[in-house]
Amino acid sequence: MGVKMDGDGKKISEPVELDTTQVSIFAENKIYSTITSEDKQRIMVFKIQKKYDRMNMVTLLFDNGLQLLKKSRLSMPYSERRNNYGDIMLDNEGNMVTTLASQTYNREYNNDLTLIIKNAVQDSFSFHTLDLNKVYIDEVKLKIDNLNKRYLINALYYKKNNGNVEGLFSYSWDNFNAKGKVNTLTIFSDSLRDEARRDSRLRVAFDEFDLRQVIVKKDGGYLLMAEDVSVQSGLNNIYNRNNNYNSPYSIYPNSYYSYNPFYNDYYRPASSFINQNKRYFYANILVFSMNKDGVAEWTRVIQKDQIDESQDNFLSYFILNSGGELHFLYSIDKRNQIISDESITPDGSVKRNPTLKSEEKGYQFMTRLSKQVGARQLLIPCQYRGYICFAKVDL
Repeated sequence: MGVKMDGDGKKISEPVELDTTQVSIFAENKIYSTITSEDKQRIMVFKIQKKYDRMNMVTLLFDNGLQLLKKSRLSMPYSERRNNYGDIMLDNEGNMVTTLASQTYNREYNNDLTLIIKNAVQDSFSFHTLDLNKVYIDEVKLKIDNLNKRYLINALYYKKNNGNVEGLFSYSWDNFNAKGKVNTLTIFSDSLRDEARRDSRLRVAFDEFDLRQVIVKKDGGYLLMAEDVSVQSGLNNIYNRNNNYNSPYSIYPNSYYSYNPFYNDYYRPASSFINQNKRYFYANILVFSMNKDGVAEWTRVIQKDQIDESQDNFLSYFILNSGGELHFLYSIDKRNQIISDESITPDGSVKRNPTLKSEEKGYQFMTRLSKQVGARQLLIPCQYRGYICFAKVDL
C-alpha cells in the first residue's frame, strides 16, 4: 500500500494498493523493496525471487503522486556461489541500475563485472560487460551522476587472486551515448600506505578498507570515501575483504530477497546472542578526489581509532556537507560524549575544528546514523538509559 503524508506525519491522501503477492502462511512477508530517484520524482517498488538458479524480478515504477508508469517482469540467470549483485539504484529518468560481479571457478575475488540497466519504458535488461584490465575486484560501489547522465563504478582491485589490495578501479558509463567513458586503475603508493596503515606491513594497509560514499561534483569529478573496518570474535578475524558481512540482501525461507539500500546505516540492538564476544574496529578514513577522467587529484587520510564491544552503533562517521567543505564527524570518547569534527575543503586541505560535547551526561551519540536537515544542521540519534532520543546540532 502507499499513502501520501505531510511534514507533520498526517495523511493527505487515502491509502492505495500498489501490488499484491500471495505467499505461504509460514513464509516471511517482507518481500517488497523501495528505491527513489535523487530528485524524488520517480519511485520504484520491486520484489526479487530466486528460484531454480534464476533471479526473477517484478518492478513497478511510479511518479511522485504514486501513479503507475510501468510494470515489468524480468528474469536472469543467477548462481548464489559465484554472482554478487551490488546496490540497486534509480536515476532521475526512471532507469534501474545495478552491477553484477562474478567469479569463475573457485576464486576468492571477482574477475568479471557487468553493468545491468533496466530502461524505464522497457521490459528487459541490458547487460554491459566492463573491462577490468586483467585485475580482480571484490565489493563494487555504484553511484549515479544525474547531472552528467553517467554511472560511476568503483572497487578496490588486486593483481592476483587471493592477493593484497593494490589500488582503486574506476569506471564511468555514459548512459546518454550508451558506452563506457572512463576506465582507470589508481595504484596506492607506499607513502599513502604508510599513512593509512594500522598494521606494521605496507602490503596489507588497505586489505580491510570498505568503500563507503561517493559525492558527485558539478564538474563531473567526485569524492570517494573508504573506511578501515574489521570485526574480531575471540582470537579470529571474522570479517575481512573476502567475507563481507554487510550484504544488502537478506535471504528468507520463501526464497525472496529483500533489498535495503540503507542496510549499513540503521540501528542494530546489541542484545542478540550472535553479537556477543565480538569486538568492532573502525579506523582511518581515506578520501579520494577524482576528476572527470577518473584520475586522482589528491588523497587524504583522516586518522581515527574506534573500538567497541558487541555492537558498532557508536562507531564510524557521518559527513555533513556545508557547501564549502565536508565535515567528518565521529565519536572519540563514548563515555564522555565527545565528537570530533574534521573538515576537508575542495582543494584537499584538512582542518581540525573544535570538538562537540554534550552538557548533559548519560547520552551516547550514534554519529554515523545522523541525518543532515539544514545547511549546517543535523540530527544525531542518541542512546540514554536504554532509550533512543535525538540531539539537534548546529555547526
